[in-house]
Amino acid sequence: MQLLVDSQQVIANEGSYKVVVSNDGGSVTSDSVYLSVIVEPPVITTQPINQTVTEFSAGNFSVNTTGLKVSYQWQHFSSTWIDISAAITSTLTFLNTALIDSGAYRIVVSNTGGTVISDSVYLSVSMATPSITSQPTNVTVTENDSTNFSVNVKGTNLNYQWQHFTGIWTDVL
Repeated sequence: MQLLVDSQQVIANEGSYKVVVSNDGGSVTSDSVYLSVIVEPPVITTQPINQTVTEFSAGNFSVNTTGLKVSYQWQHFSSTWIDISAAITSTLTFLNTALIDSGAYRIVVSNTGGTVISDSVYLSVSMATPSITSQPTNVTVTENDSTNFSVNVKGTNLNYQWQHFTGIWTDVL
């Protein structure tokens, strides 16, 4: 009599086994044996690819792997490879990129059979064109009163130059 341990279930069934054989005359128990499973190391079948995005937009890196019970850890290079907290899936997603996100990334894929490291890839984040989120509004004042104009802008490394129209647009100092 044989016991078949299905290849799809072998890892879940690792452990000790014995058989008890009985009939009307009694029973006998075999020696205990141990099924140990050698887990193959993971393989990266699709490497991540370089990404170029504009700041404030989304971007991502991803890998495809084979292997059982794999774990993932994305890393960013900053004079040495540093684990990115909570970046533990096969995809690293940037929802709102910033210029500081530019740099080299890689993923470490592991299981009990071993570890494999992806090619390093580069995220290039380019500066976005500024966008006005709140326009200045018209103002009426009495002579000799002061007033302010304001504008709200989304962007980085911004320079402001107000202009006044007197037949042509001229810079206000």
